[in-house]
Amino acid sequence: MKFYDVFSRTNLITGAANFIISLSLLLLVYLNLTSSLEIALALSAVTYVALCIIVIVSRATRFHSRIFGPMRRALQFALSAIVINEWKVTISVDDSETAHIVHDFRGSVNFEHNKWIVIGVLADEPQLLGRDFWIKVTNVETGNEVEPSLVVDYPKYKKFKIHFDRALKTGDAFHYKVEYKLSRSFYLDRDDHYGQDATHFEKKIIIRVNFPQDFMVTKVGSKIETAQGDDWGHHERPSFEENWIEWRIEDAAMMNKHILTWNTKRKQ
Repeated sequence: MKFYDVFSRTNLITGAANFIISLSLLLLVYLNLTSSLEIALALSAVTYVALCIIVIVSRATRFHSRIFGPMRRALQFALSAIVINEWKVTISVDDSETAHIVHDFRGSVNFEHNKWIVIGVLADEPQLLGRDFWIKVTNVETGNEVEPSLVVDYPKYKKFKIHFDRALKTGDAFHYKVEYKLSRSFYLDRDDHYGQDATHFEKKIIIRVNFPQDFMVTKVGSKIETAQGDDWGHHERPSFEENWIEWRIEDAAMMNKHILTWNTKRKQ
């Protein structure tokens, strides 16, 4: 850890605190509640040095992440208009490298009125445009199909609005299933990956990938990247068997990207 980095962060964190402490001590001197100005200055210096040590130890042990990380995530969940309780993605790849993808998600409204939720579709190979792209949306609670609104339409990226059957208010819950197919966007007998962005604060994400029976999984990896690009190192590793992978993520923060990687090969 570089000295100037610690020094600058310490100044940032302790500047306001020292200002208040110094004013308080000078007030004590003025009121003759402490013996001398030297004692006041000494106490201020000791406070600054103590906070320097706390900053150094906290950064070296990542103590601040362990304490403030969960607090920050809890606050983010509380302030989010929509919270996803569970978002489950099932990717079933066939022998032609076409995948049938199902997003099954349920959540609730924290506050305000919400009329829709947005879902994006990203592909490695160009897909059909407009109404030729097959997508099916179902309101699981009612069993009714919902017509999604296409708001962005590119060969490799699409964005849909899924309108609720009414404006949802605080405490209302929802449960939807979105299905679509991607042609030749998942590869067999080589390295491949899938990325899932958390567009809301999501308490649980489950990603499952199913492969054809004549292929087997040989390698699996995963990582979580924040919006700033740093790696979220602490998360549960994916589990896998011969021809499937499953990855469970708890408390996914908004704008984090979840990247699952793997390698498959044809059985001999």
